[in-house]
Amino acid sequence: MGLKGFLAIASAAFLQAGGAALAADMSGMLFDPPEVAMPRMEHGTGWYLRGSISATREMSPALSADVAMDTIKNGSSAELGFGYSFNNWFRADVTAGWQRGRSVIGTGDKVTCPYALTGLSSQGANVIELGYLWDAQKETCTPTQNAKVSQSYFLLNGYLDLGTWSSVTPYIGAGVGVSTIRGETKLDYYKTSDGSLYGADLTPSGTFPHIWLDLFGNPIAPQPSVSFAKQVWSRSLSKMQANLAWALMGGFALNVSDNFKIDIGYRYMSLGSWTSLPSPVTGLTKTTRLNSQEVRFGFRYMID
Repeated sequence: MGLKGFLAIASAAFLQAGGAALAADMSGMLFDPPEVAMPRMEHGTGWYLRGSISATREMSPALSADVAMDTIKNGSSAELGFGYSFNNWFRADVTAGWQRGRSVIGTGDKVTCPYALTGLSSQGANVIELGYLWDAQKETCTPTQNAKVSQSYFLLNGYLDLGTWSSVTPYIGAGVGVSTIRGETKLDYYKTSDGSLYGADLTPSGTFPHIWLDLFGNPIAPQPSVSFAKQVWSRSLSKMQANLAWALMGGFALNVSDNFKIDIGYRYMSLGSWTSLPSPVTGLTKTTRLNSQEVRFGFRYMID
């Protein structure tokens, strides 16, 4: 074979190989789409669980207008919830809390409890006043209360995290929601003279007008709400009511690890108001604003 024949055969082989390679490249461009990296989905990012216990100074509700029990008491509460961190400075959560139920046992100041009707009359220049004697010196009664109170609440809270320094993140926050208050009470009035349960019969007789007079024969103003009939002052109450609740709070979180934080803070919370049983003497009720100040110790666990 001569040189020209060898060159012709080599050229043909080169062109055939190059055409096959080009065809393969074209085939890949036409039929093999490029690989696209799909974004990685992370489920649960930002979600957290939380819980806390609190030592509280809270207002006890007045369950009866004649027993002043609306004083500040020491108590405790517990709370659980879950939330979401939107970014490094804002987060929100929903919490359910329970304040420790407590007994409210006590006595009130003595009140006048008329034991009988005594007709009186006093005559002025041209006026004659007739009525029944309201004699506080003859008989008084002591109101005695035995009650239980429990409180719970649900809050939607928002927080501003104020930056992190050496694993410590201070924050401020506020919450709004609903509180549920349940009160059960039994109220009795006992006579001072012999300790027996009060229950006089004040059904009127004679021609005297139905009006209460003092020892000097003057009409009492305002008139007591005691009816002229048989007296049944013992009463009970079982009531549950829902109120608007709100809270203001602040504190700091200590980063123990990437997923666990210790939370220490303070909260002022209002659970609404409570209206007592009316007094059988005056007919008045007493409304108590229920609020508490709390020192809280809790945790946050990041789910992701």
